[in-house]
Amino acid sequence: MNEPLSIERLKALVSAYGAEPERFPADERAAALLLLSSSAEARALLERERELDVVLASADAPELSPTLLRRLNEVPVRFPPATSRTSGWARALTAFGWAAAAAFGVYWGAHSASLEAPTAELEIAPSESATELGDEELENIELALGTVDDLSEEP
Repeated sequence: MNEPLSIERLKALVSAYGAEPERFPADERAAALLLLSSSAEARALLERERELDVVLASADAPELSPTLLRRLNEVPVRFPPATSRTSGWARALTAFGWAAAAAFGVYWGAHSASLEAPTAELEIAPSESATELGDEELENIELALGTVDDLSEEP
């Protein structure tokens, strides 16, 4: 991160990741270390969070009551995962329908007429307005009509 880190952002990082800068996101870690080296307020914030981390790390995990453990173990039995409600026949018919559609598409594509436009030889009949056009305009018209065979550029 190229921008300097604010105290508010450092508070959010410390609240989310604890007092160890190694846990901060890599793109914000350098900015956080720079702020910690230059700000007494930031160092005090980090020290308070370190004290909290020590207290939390030393705390024993609470004992779960047997009733809570039993209820947690019953969750998969009481709420089984949702299963598919479609039968084997319904899935087979769906697969057959897709296969038939694909086969029809292949058949249609193989037996239909070409999608290219017919290329008819078009003759440009000179008229009074055509004689007023320059060579470049006539070449552009021939190019648009598809009657130009050689598309190489002249030097």
